[in-house]
Amino acid sequence: MLAATSAQAFDEDRKGFILGLGAGISAISTEVTVDNDGYHDDASDSSVGFSTSLKIGYGFTDQFALYYVRNAAWFGYDHNDDNFVSGISGVAANYYIAPKSPIYVMAGVGFGDFANFSEGEGEVGSAFMLGAGYEVYPHVQVEGSYLVTDIEESGLDFSTDAFHLTVNYLWY
Repeated sequence: MLAATSAQAFDEDRKGFILGLGAGISAISTEVTVDNDGYHDDASDSSVGFSTSLKIGYGFTDQFALYYVRNAAWFGYDHNDDNFVSGISGVAANYYIAPKSPIYVMAGVGFGDFANFSEGEGEVGSAFMLGAGYEVYPHVQVEGSYLVTDIEESGLDFSTDAFHLTVNYLWY
């Protein structure tokens, strides 16, 4: 994979190939609506869990990067022993406020998922994400993001709101 990247990759310049990995915490709120033949039931729950982040893409300038993103929250609820994951797989962009600035904003859109990891069952819908970050040291970023997913599947509607706080390492 590294041989196929441009000769400018990993040269301390934000231009060129980028790869980022991150981990942190998430606070997630889930709402579930069931509508079967006139029977309507709503449930909601909140939890704190583990957050992961993956970025693979390209920095077009020192200020703008476009990439594939996979952000996910891994969590459980107090009332059962199941583990869940909710996240986004899609396209996102970072925009730094100046060419060498450590401060950036980010936005993403894509497929949202909500799955019972313990049982291997899941649903897919839509998602968007907004956030901001700060590059504490070269390549090390602290990022806060807000992720919304909406999944509708034959009488069942999952919607989540999640706040992620991650520490990311970005190779560029």
